[in-house]
Amino acid sequence: MGKIVISENVTLDGVVQDPTGEEGFRHGGWFAQVGSNDREGFYKTALDEVLRAEALLVGRRSYEFLAARWPSRTGELADRMNSIPKYVVSSSYPPVSSSCAR
Repeated sequence: MGKIVISENVTLDGVVQDPTGEEGFRHGGWFAQVGSNDREGFYKTALDEVLRAEALLVGRRSYEFLAARWPSRTGELADRMNSIPKYVVSSSYPPVSSSCAR
């Protein structure tokens, strides 16, 4: 049996929503404030996590966020994100394929 590993982006003061600021939340856009050294660490951590994963289990909004961005990206992280199976947890979303592309 597999195990589920939870990986979340969250600020030290507990903000988890709208990391890129595209959704218009009051505290949105916080990820852009991460410095370049920290961004390199984030990238390495994200790559390590996705290389060890067998699939991604995401919510509908997270899936829609990923599906709009990753298919056009290139590189090791993007290649893995685009090729790994994804399972979307939602009561309102139709079944999806195993890649981010629609």
